Amino acid sequence: MPWWDHARLCRRRSPPAGPGRVLFIGLDGPALRVLCALAEAPGPLPCVLERRSVTAGDVAAGHYPRRLLGRPRLVHAFARLAGRRPDAVPPPGTRAEDAVLAGAVRRRRAGGPGGHVAEGLVARFDRVVQTLAPWHRYEWNPPLEPDVPVLQLVVGEDGRLRRCGTSRWAERGCLDCALRRAEAAPAVGWEAVVRELTTPSAPRPEATGLWPGDCRCRLGADPTA
Repeated sequence: MPWWDHARLCRRRSPPAGPGRVLFIGLDGPALRVLCALAEAPGPLPCVLERRSVTAGDVAAGHYPRRLLGRPRLVHAFARLAGRRPDAVPPPGTRAEDAVLAGAVRRRRAGGPGGHVAEGLVARFDRVVQTLAPWHRYEWNPPLEPDVPVLQLVVGEDGRLRRCGTSRWAERGCLDCALRRAEAAPAVGWEAVVRELTTPSAPRPEATGLWPGDCRCRLGADPTA
């Protein structure tokens, strides 16, 4: 479906139930459509971490218009949402990611009796959607609550989404692990991702285990085992 048809589609359909506070990490390919669908649903406006620009693959797959090739994806996302959700645009003079911590940050307490011991600031969301791709050279690593469920998606060279599973943030796979898992995963439509995110039942972490080759990227793995 052409990207410009998405806005008309959203107006024709009844908005799905909101999934709570959602953080999107990456807006590669169809992830933009998932973001727009959730932004028009009832509930809090999703937060986004994305600094990459629109690629030729984004344009070829129809996810972004050609005129925006090389321009920041986040700017286009704000433009798409501003007419319907003016609160999507960050205030002048601020970074887009600054809003991610506002209202979501809380101070953790160290375990055990005694006074308050600050362990640092972490952000708490109800759900995280992390979109990865083979051409990524770095990954966002924001200070999130370790138990927050994260749905990892991979955009392949064909511009289609592959679902890599849901896990705790502290046990998410690295980029290499996600790419390997995506090789055996069937392509899914962005509509299916929206349905999963708006399902009333709470997301459950899936058993994924370590990858062959002794990959220990998962933060919960015991390096001495």
